[in-house]
Amino acid sequence: VALAFVLVAIVAAQEKPKDVDGWGKIKWGMTLDQVRAAYGVETTVESNEYWTHLTLPPVKVGDIALKPSASAKHGSKQVTLIRLWESFGLPDNAPSAGPSDFETLRTLLIQKYGSPTSEESKREYGDPVRTALWTFPSTSIQLTLTQKDRMPNLGKIELEYKATDKKALEVL
Repeated sequence: VALAFVLVAIVAAQEKPKDVDGWGKIKWGMTLDQVRAAYGVETTVESNEYWTHLTLPPVKVGDIALKPSASAKHGSKQVTLIRLWESFGLPDNAPSAGPSDFETLRTLLIQKYGSPTSEESKREYGDPVRTALWTFPSTSIQLTLTQKDRMPNLGKIELEYKATDKKALEVL
């Protein structure tokens, strides 16, 4: 019993970060070319009217396989968004993927960053959506679970690391 108390005290005493400046090898301000070099990625970028995306090699978080990408706002080469995601419930999805991965990721994020700043459960287009949000001076981290209302074993989990727009903050 005393050992368990000591372990709990050690875990509680571990200091959570005061700020987060990116994800993995990516630091805010890096260009997509620098990210490509850091991860040894040969794929070309994909663009739409808002973002330019660079797909990164899949990552494993424990038993959870996530597909990451780094993105820069259209017209910029500096990365301001990292998105990791998985879909579940379709034949080509990982067999072990499922809605319980949200709780696993949420628990790991709490262990690393502390309690979420906010959590919300709502409906979007009739489907249940759960989010947990952590905020830091340089980054917001949002974990989202979206499930189909009539098929709860069909859906997706997204984990987004987003750089804070410091110029926008100055205006506010």
